[in-house]
Amino acid sequence: MKAINAQFFTRWRDFEEAVAGEAAALEERWGSARAVPFFRGHASTDFDLRPSLLRPHGDRWFTPEDEQSFFYEFVSRGGSVIPAGFDSWDILFLMRHHGVPTRLLDWSESLAAAIFFALESADPARDLDLWLLDPYALNEQTFGAADVLDVKVDLPHSYFDYFVETKAAPEWKHVVAIYPKRTSKRLSRQLATFTLHTTARALDEIDAPGLSRFTLTAEARPDADRYVQLAGINDYSLYPDLDGLARLLNRRIQPQSRRGWDD
Repeated sequence: MKAINAQFFTRWRDFEEAVAGEAAALEERWGSARAVPFFRGHASTDFDLRPSLLRPHGDRWFTPEDEQSFFYEFVSRGGSVIPAGFDSWDILFLMRHHGVPTRLLDWSESLAAAIFFALESADPARDLDLWLLDPYALNEQTFGAADVLDVKVDLPHSYFDYFVETKAAPEWKHVVAIYPKRTSKRLSRQLATFTLHTTARALDEIDAPGLSRFTLTAEARPDADRYVQLAGINDYSLYPDLDGLARLLNRRIQPQSRRGWDD
């Protein structure tokens, strides 16, 4: 894997200071407090920056025809629960946040949310990765504009035309950073952002500018857990529905008694 900046930490405090320093440098680089990085947490240092639709699954890959099928089936079968007036971009974001494989890679403007997702399924004995992306530098190289794209304003075609029926060729190279219209509570609570990928090459393999990797060793995990808790981040805060609440309760309430119900 390639990254402009890769660092390794055994202490949470050093990790946090390094990430904060990189975020401050990004703000200074672009001269605006609104210039914030994208964060993504990985439960393993083996994972690359490739969206689910475009990565291998064992020895198999999805195809362009599969992408069409995902879209048409989602719209057809989910018609009664998809909000009225949603266009194909809105549907794409909705698909991703309900677990359908897409060419979107999830990021967040919240460091705490990214750390939570890294911890969520991590083996306590394994190291974690936190990726930080300067979306402005990325888009300056791949799109020719140092700004995060609003797909409905900055792109001349719809997701449907680009990738479902392929009526238009993308105007960017490999990948662009985008803001979604945060039409759901999940998108809003997670401060969700995305990169939109046109090829199966991982972001960390294309010499993308503004990309930093921070590896945190397993021994620092308790401090990372504490940071997330103090930030008020949990299953229900990020998934504000009954499924999220159930996940939170299942995580917090574990069997304690050594006696069975009938003992």
